[in-house]
Amino acid sequence: MKSALVIGYGQIGREVASQLSAAGVHTSVATRSGPASAPEVVAAGNVDTTPSLGSAAANSSTANLRTPASATSPHPEITRVRADAADPAQLLEAAAGTDIIFACVHAPYDSRVW
Repeated sequence: MKSALVIGYGQIGREVASQLSAAGVHTSVATRSGPASAPEVVAAGNVDTTPSLGSAAANSSTANLRTPASATSPHPEITRVRADAADPAQLLEAAAGTDIIFACVHAPYDSRVW
């Protein structure tokens, strides 16, 4: 496996993307809050691991991934793309050229539900 697409970037998607990147797999993350224009590339070591803050944070272009603090990182980069899991055309575009897809979409986390 050379490339992967992780759909969703909550608690599970964040961990899957981090592990894939650490293993040397070119990793893309598709979220509704991805960049509006071209895909954004961030260093895997600079992935924000704080829990998602729901829809308010999802509307922020920096809600889930941070811009690299430095050019040096022990892991390959993660590409962040905008795609809504409910839109097949967006998912097809985001998945073009990837070897595997990890579907990590879930409702916003609420500890009262779990």
